[in-house]
Amino acid sequence: MSGDGNWHLQDDISVDDPEMQDLIQKEKNRQKRGLELIASENFASKSVLQALGSCLNNKYSEGQPGQRYIGPFNGPFIFIHEIMMLIYSQVRDKKVCLVQCTKHH
Repeated sequence: MSGDGNWHLQDDISVDDPEMQDLIQKEKNRQKRGLELIASENFASKSVLQALGSCLNNKYSEGQPGQRYIGPFNGPFIFIHEIMMLIYSQVRDKKVCLVQCTKHH
């Protein structure tokens, strides 16, 4: 909440919830200092954290691109469709690269 007592949805977490910000920072520092040997703990890259904290977090989408109740080329899913197609392409390219790289070794 900003100084005027209103939520603007654009304030930094240190303004909206300083206690939460403090705890997040403490956990981040703990992760940086320690070695975790727990399979369920993953350390996401900065770009992944940026994507997770983006406006995409406001979206819910189920089904495959082009097979949703609401068509992919109109309405609220137009960019989600494009993002999913990009991800599929990137995963496919990485799989091809992994297969080709392992065949040579």
